[in-house]
Amino acid sequence: DSMDATGSSYNIKATIVPQLNLDSIILSYARREEQFGTFGWPNKSDSVRAVIGNTSLKIDYTRPSMRGRVIFGGVVPWNRHWRTGANRATKITINHPLNFNDKILPAGEYSIFTMPSPAGWTIMFNKEADIWGTDYDSAHDILRVPMQVEQLIDPVELMTIEVVPTTKGGAINIIWE
Repeated sequence: DSMDATGSSYNIKATIVPQLNLDSIILSYARREEQFGTFGWPNKSDSVRAVIGNTSLKIDYTRPSMRGRVIFGGVVPWNRHWRTGANRATKITINHPLNFNDKILPAGEYSIFTMPSPAGWTIMFNKEADIWGTDYDSAHDILRVPMQVEQLIDPVELMTIEVVPTTKGGAINIIWE
């Protein structure tokens, strides 16, 4: 009678309503497509590139919007892996190893997942670089690193990933909600 797909690709909750006329809904969507074209993805693809020292990196990701929703603890459940974006898994490509407080990520391509928690976050780098965001398998994690979390003063509608130089090298910032 109901479905809860929170945290999945669909990210929906639904209840079956017997009096719903699916033919009329399909017809209204067909008319809308005739008039305006197909819906397409509601999320925007983006990438960030940086060169810090002799290391270049690129992060490809899809930027979901808040759209009035509670994100962390809602759309993105606490204590569950998250694709760190939308659609395909976020992907990082690096030409030299990265050092995270003496934990080394070798040069290469990896998918990025995070584990949000009210007590702290973890970033996971996974050997399966070219996968759909819900196809995560922790057995392929090559590195897990605790993250520093800061509360934002103002909400950020569109998820953004940035790479910024620091006095110790660089930081990957994931900014949303």
